Amino acid sequence: MAGLRVALLGCGVVSRYHFDAYVNCGQPVKIVAAIDAKKQLADAYAKQCGATAFTSLDEALSQCDFDAVDVMLPHDLHEWAAIRCLKAGKHVLLEKPMATTPDGCAAILEAAEMAAKSGAVFMVSENAQYWPEVVKAKELVDEGMIGSLYYAEVNYWEDSSMLEFDKTDSTHWTMNPERIGGGLLMAGSSHWMRPLRTWLGEVDEVIGFTCNPLRYRLPESFETVCSALLRFKDGRHASFNAQLSDGPLSGQPYFRLLGSKGEMTIGGGFRGGLYLHTASNMDGRLVQPVEGYFGSFLPMIREFVLTAQGQKKADIDPVYTLGEPLIMWAIYRSMKNKAWTKVTI
Repeated sequence: MAGLRVALLGCGVVSRYHFDAYVNCGQPVKIVAAIDAKKQLADAYAKQCGATAFTSLDEALSQCDFDAVDVMLPHDLHEWAAIRCLKAGKHVLLEKPMATTPDGCAAILEAAEMAAKSGAVFMVSENAQYWPEVVKAKELVDEGMIGSLYYAEVNYWEDSSMLEFDKTDSTHWTMNPERIGGGLLMAGSSHWMRPLRTWLGEVDEVIGFTCNPLRYRLPESFETVCSALLRFKDGRHASFNAQLSDGPLSGQPYFRLLGSKGEMTIGGGFRGGLYLHTASNMDGRLVQPVEGYFGSFLPMIREFVLTAQGQKKADIDPVYTLGEPLIMWAIYRSMKNKAWTKVTI
């Protein structure tokens, strides 16, 4: 079988996790192009894997032959890049969120639908779907390990001084509300929203608030704290809390799943580990080896490669990935409305 020829579009921090996953996915893959406006970043990947370096997408499309493009650009470039690649007939893996506006998402999905007629695959890179602890928790919930799941709690927290994504630099695009489409919600919260949808289904309405205690160094409109309640379509609820801090944080679990017979928690700080808490073991016992958030990239990349090669159908419909930005946009609206707000376009 001929290997899938992949172009990396965007060679920043997240590309390292994607690149390593391609190398280790167990499928015939060759990185043939590394594209970044910063030539030194493209050159570094090109040297490492024998690819050709480019500083623009159009240059790569005209001078290099590849099957798929892994788009890892700032959020405000997603719409342009995804549509350009899909119209060129390429398979596309697009970093989350799909776009920064509903209209942008609609335009991408329209282009993906047209491209699919010629066999092009479109997939949004929401790796939390493949987070090993999240997957195992879903299995155990379905098996009734904690009885009836009635409530979930999310605590998404990050210490900015420990981040690879250079969020201590207020000039970085990940700190720019216009480029990212908001603040902490749009920056990374979808990775904590997807597990909630995996366990509890679709969200019907939300109410929440946001604020920015770090406004002394970040734009006022870039929220660094968010707290929200989510009501799901079946009547269950979850709480969602997100915080970006300049100081050390306590290391609380990222997730708590509360059931009629017990509780499960997933460790915070990207460390992971799935723990079962019952009457006989309130402190919890490890029921899933500690793989953590970063263990999600390999299965996601493998899924994309197999789908692009036509060996399987994608597990997730692209339309489904609208769920996270729709929730986040509803939280923003609820902040303005000061009321429960429906999760709709």
